[in-house]
Amino acid sequence: MPFKPRRRAFAVLTAAGLIAAVGAAAAHSATNPIKAGRFEGTTSQLDASGKPEPVTFRLKRGGRAATNFVALWSARCDNGQTFSSDTRLRHIALTKQHSFSTAGAYSAVFQDGSGYSAQIRGSVSGHLRRDGSAAGTLMLTATVSDQHGTRVTACATPRISFRAKSG
Repeated sequence: MPFKPRRRAFAVLTAAGLIAAVGAAAAHSATNPIKAGRFEGTTSQLDASGKPEPVTFRLKRGGRAATNFVALWSARCDNGQTFSSDTRLRHIALTKQHSFSTAGAYSAVFQDGSGYSAQIRGSVSGHLRRDGSAAGTLMLTATVSDQHGTRVTACATPRISFRAKSG
């Protein structure tokens, strides 16, 4: 069985906190506000056609949180296959220094009818710049199990960097 579930069909993290934001939410300095809005960019990973994978998120008004963070990624598995998915984070708190960091885990079921599932663990960190850009990194692992719960393979990304701009 290939380990390539349909992208964007994977689990969406709940606001109940499957991924816990690290760092206290705080208002940005009034002298150095960063404009709220949508950020779009790319990661250091390339898709099958050789194009950089996308990353997007929204900065809430007041600059206290990034919301709707979405990054597509691929991980190399110990059985030689590639596991591709996306990670979606509903809310990541920002510090006074305009940085963010979160880590956690979630489960997802393959959308191909195989009964396979994956336990995905990961971390995302980054910072916003006064010029309206953002940069950061993410790292993820996935443990794939069959319909009986037997481990099939383990997969891991390298450290993936991302850059995004508001606009």
